[in-house]
Amino acid sequence: MVRVFQELRRRNVDRVAAAYLAVAWLIVQVVETLFPVFGLSDALMRLIVVLLIIGFPLVLALAWFYELTPEGVMPAGEADAKGYTKPVGFGRQIDFVIIALLAIAVVWLIYDRQVGPGIEGNTIAVLPFVNLSPDPENEYFADGLSDVLMHALAQVDDVSVISRRSAFAFKQQDRDIREVAELLGADAIVEGSVQRLDNRLRITVQLIDSRSGTNLQSQRYDFSDSDLFAIQDNLSQDLVAAVAQSLSGAVAPASLRPIVSDQALEYHLRGLTNLRRSSRESLELAEQQFKQAIELDFRNLESRHALSETYNAMMRLGMISYRDVAARKVEIATEILEQDPDSVRALVDIAWLDFAVNFPEGTDISRDYFERALQMPIKHPGAAYEIAYYLEWNDRPEEAMAVLKQALELDPLSQDLLYSAALLGDPWFAERLMSVYPDSAMGYSAAADLHLARGEWAEAFTMWSLAAAKDPGNPDYPANLALLLFEVGLIDQAEAAVQKTREIAPESTMAGVAEMMSRWVKGEKDRAGELAIAALKEGRHPVGASHFVWFYLARDYALRNGKGSEFLEVANRWMHDAVYKGTRPVDPDFVRMPVVATYVDYWNRLHVIPVLRATGEGDLADEMLANAQRFFDNASVKFQKSETAFELNLFAGNLEGAVDSFDRLLDRWTNPEATYTTFNRGHFWSLRLAGVHALPLHDDPRFQAAKARYDQELALHRSRIEAEPK
Repeated sequence: MVRVFQELRRRNVDRVAAAYLAVAWLIVQVVETLFPVFGLSDALMRLIVVLLIIGFPLVLALAWFYELTPEGVMPAGEADAKGYTKPVGFGRQIDFVIIALLAIAVVWLIYDRQVGPGIEGNTIAVLPFVNLSPDPENEYFADGLSDVLMHALAQVDDVSVISRRSAFAFKQQDRDIREVAELLGADAIVEGSVQRLDNRLRITVQLIDSRSGTNLQSQRYDFSDSDLFAIQDNLSQDLVAAVAQSLSGAVAPASLRPIVSDQALEYHLRGLTNLRRSSRESLELAEQQFKQAIELDFRNLESRHALSETYNAMMRLGMISYRDVAARKVEIATEILEQDPDSVRALVDIAWLDFAVNFPEGTDISRDYFERALQMPIKHPGAAYEIAYYLEWNDRPEEAMAVLKQALELDPLSQDLLYSAALLGDPWFAERLMSVYPDSAMGYSAAADLHLARGEWAEAFTMWSLAAAKDPGNPDYPANLALLLFEVGLIDQAEAAVQKTREIAPESTMAGVAEMMSRWVKGEKDRAGELAIAALKEGRHPVGASHFVWFYLARDYALRNGKGSEFLEVANRWMHDAVYKGTRPVDPDFVRMPVVATYVDYWNRLHVIPVLRATGEGDLADEMLANAQRFFDNASVKFQKSETAFELNLFAGNLEGAVDSFDRLLDRWTNPEATYTTFNRGHFWSLRLAGVHALPLHDDPRFQAAKARYDQELALHRSRIEAEPK
């Protein structure tokens, strides 16, 4: 055996083998780097590797049987006979080749590790992993694995991770990676697949540079399907290490394990799948599974966050009340903060609930928690959305827009975020909504609201018409059209929109509001008021713009017909529930308490003041008015610019102040730079100005001039709407 090795050395076979392996390694590295850049297939890459493997024994055979001499290539025996000494001649040449190749290899490794390829930017998207298993039941694991890796990457300093909502928009879509990356604004993409074979799992993970399509890291793992902890741990550590290597300045944390129990992780992954399905049955399952995950792993924060999201989804489907959601979310957020005092999501959850109950100012709790959250990196889009809303209502629109843009970097395809940004006054976001979601009504609705706020009612009419066409099963769009058309005096078109609303959802709040407005405009004011009183008796809680129609009609009916006591009686429960969300027993005389606890309480009590005066309770009305004035004086600048200033002055008997407020509102309404909230959509001023409570204004010359100006604006809008294509 010793003689064989000596002969191999004498014939330079060992040197040739080393040189070949060095060359082959270098070729593989170059191929792996350059092929994705030029869009060359993986099959071609595999062919090159196979050829290199086949070539290895052939090269060794040639080195054994042949020698390179000054006379050229000749058989080894002939070279020996002519006295060509291999170790001194060709052997040394091979040595030089090997040294050169090793030097190149070292340089390449240094470049690969320190210079390139690397990620230019710090935003990464984890696409939903593909389930290659024949059983669709394994889909939950593939989706859940994507969530686990999102969590791991979110822990890395200087890394921003695209939200699940935007990343999962491309589930089961065969799109080019670079196109997906451009839509998401991602600098790198993580994709992979999961295949279950008997009791084994094969998982493939790739880290891809979005600019070039270069595969920066590719790993294949084989696990037992019972070892979920090892899967979570190994994949997370390897991926984070690859990102930290490819991204300058990225620092991985010491621990990446959100869930340390195999069974808890199983429940968590199944819960995420059921949460995304968003049916009543799936949400009930998700709630159970997240609770089981928390019970098995008490320090598990991810399942707590997911449970909080589940309650939000339940509320949207009407499964649980706002009161229950509030109580449960505060409890969850408090538990999270005990373990992680800097959790932005938990801070914002508590702040938001306090802010919502004590809208629009909040208490020290909401202010302190929101401001704390603003000092931290916001890596959760939902938290950013709520912070932006708080800032906007506190007359900090520039900060609100900055936070929304930050959120959109994490969740660039979020319809809610794009909609909110549009309503802050930038039409680009509405256009983005319509371009990304051409079949969705939300973009057209956002554009309609923005046009309406800017006094562009014809454009708003067109956009709501398009929204109604995109979503023919939603009663809100024809109802909005009806209210707009009633306001400008296009009664026949408005009645057609009311009929459409009835056909879609005859029992909906918006259908009821449209019906009330129809009666009012046609002169059936008592019937409109009766419908409003009946809704109040039923405990129905209209929201948003419909709130004003409902309350104005009910109050006007009471004032015109001497039914103030009836109005106060039936309004008592509604007012109490509007403030306390059912969290305390109803006080039978709540409507007469001169307390202003929240914005909702402020608004309701302000608007019962004329009814209290009509029923002989002038002293109580004066006390409520003083409370309302103090609330108004201490409110945000934005709130002080609202239409409420008009009614506060009117109910105080300050007719000059009421006219001034109305004039200022008209100025902002006709200002093309106005935003969504400056004139409260421009709706329902026919009710505000024609009701019994406003009659003292009608003889004021300044008011008559302002009203004429308003009517002129309405006539202009009417002519423009009539000119719009039908």
